[in-house]
Amino acid sequence: MIETHYPHIDDLTDHHKEKIAELRHAVAGSLKKYPEYNTEFSLLRWLMGWDYNIEVILPKIQKAIDILISLGMGDISMESPSEVNCRIRGLFDGAEYFPGGLMGQDDEGNVIYMQEITATHPRSLAKAGSVSELFRLCIMETEMAFKLVRHSEAKTGEKLGVKLIVDLDGFNMDLLYTPTLSVYLQLLTQLQAIFPDFTKKIYLINCPLMMKTVYAMIQPVLSKQTRDKICFLGNNWKEELISNVGNAK
Repeated sequence: MIETHYPHIDDLTDHHKEKIAELRHAVAGSLKKYPEYNTEFSLLRWLMGWDYNIEVILPKIQKAIDILISLGMGDISMESPSEVNCRIRGLFDGAEYFPGGLMGQDDEGNVIYMQEITATHPRSLAKAGSVSELFRLCIMETEMAFKLVRHSEAKTGEKLGVKLIVDLDGFNMDLLYTPTLSVYLQLLTQLQAIFPDFTKKIYLINCPLMMKTVYAMIQPVLSKQTRDKICFLGNNWKEELISNVGNAK
């Protein structure tokens, strides 16, 4: 039987419940410091992301929670995607060089994130601030989105996530500026480590002819779960997005 990654809370199996209880007990100290993380689905993501191996998960989840606490995320509450976007713009001077943001939430409560890669300015972004500052921004933005998802999960009883739309229209080789590409790959690695199994789907639209070459450069840092969630859309991408994302609100 194939396991669904997005069960309803009432459909959790005995195995799910046993492993969640085991992980909750093992990481009780960290959860006490960041109580909003103590939900069935927050813990289930780690279990699904790491094949239910508690021994492997424990140091990783403890480190992730420590990072969120150090960034003051326990003192931040989010009510809407627009609130997240406004908060992020005020945190990082280089935000204007890194276009994109939360578009809203779909009818199920999944967060919709849009990234317009070709509108970035790699050389300017590299000079806009330190790498650590960029990492801090992206981790905080993702956790703010996660707060919205946890809120929706509590209301619907459904395990949700983020649907990412990446627009590659106008792609050119300048976007592969080596110093920035290296930082971007490190960032992808870090975000996957802190937020396993959070991405529900990644839609790539307006893909260039050299997409195979570009993807080959990024693929090594992507987890298998992330790779499995990537969908390359063709000329009918508008219809596909309407069907799979709907009207973000």
